Amino acid sequence: MAAKLKLIETSGGPPRALGKHGMAPWRRVQEEYDVSDAAGVELLCLAAQALDRAKICREQIDQMGELGVVNGVAVKEHPLLRHEIAKEVSS
Repeated sequence: MAAKLKLIETSGGPPRALGKHGMAPWRRVQEEYDVSDAAGVELLCLAAQALDRAKICREQIDQMGELGVVNGVAVKEHPLLRHEIAKEVSS
């Protein structure tokens, strides 16, 4: 017979450190749904981390600009643009 699954008690905080952008949805979702199962906590933490990374990418893009000049001629998009879009879409 298969072993029964057990809920893992959490302290209410995320299992890994989150930045200010990731903590906001963590708190909002926890207040509304009280996610306490291991899979739910992990997925919520991963989504919050992705949002933190997307915001970090956005800050760097804002500082450096979305387009750059290569060899004084060609215009090339900032390489973090793709990462920022992918993270925000997956969040």
